Amino acid sequence: RKRILEAARMNTSNKRGKTGLSTKSPPTTPTAAVTLDNNSNKANNAGPSVEQPPPQPPSHPPTDWEELLRDRSNKLAPDDRVRVQQFFEQRYNPTPEQPLYKMKIHEQRGRDPVSGQEFKETFYLELDYQTFTSKQSKKVKRY
Repeated sequence: RKRILEAARMNTSNKRGKTGLSTKSPPTTPTAAVTLDNNSNKANNAGPSVEQPPPQPPSHPPTDWEELLRDRSNKLAPDDRVRVQQFFEQRYNPTPEQPLYKMKIHEQRGRDPVSGQEFKETFYLELDYQTFTSKQSKKVKRY
């Protein structure tokens, strides 16, 4: 074993140039192999493993249509609420013979602060089943 080590040293010293510096890249020091655990993406040589709780599904912020149904839907019929959910989540049309569907979703009354005139705002939602786009519109009636 000593002879093999001496031969390896001699081989390295013979490869040096006139300046005494190695013409090859310096020998690398062995590094610890690191493998990843597919389940937790932790290194297996980091000491004793600690069980982590399973990741929670990410909570997504409400989408525009979910906010619309929550905040402005006092005139939305239960069947239309299901229709809107199916439209945005599943792209499903319960009435295939009807490519456009318009529904009243919200109504509010108020008074114009400048003129003092009463008004009623009615909000509508139109679902286009051909392009799966939606459009909101508003009608204002003054009394």
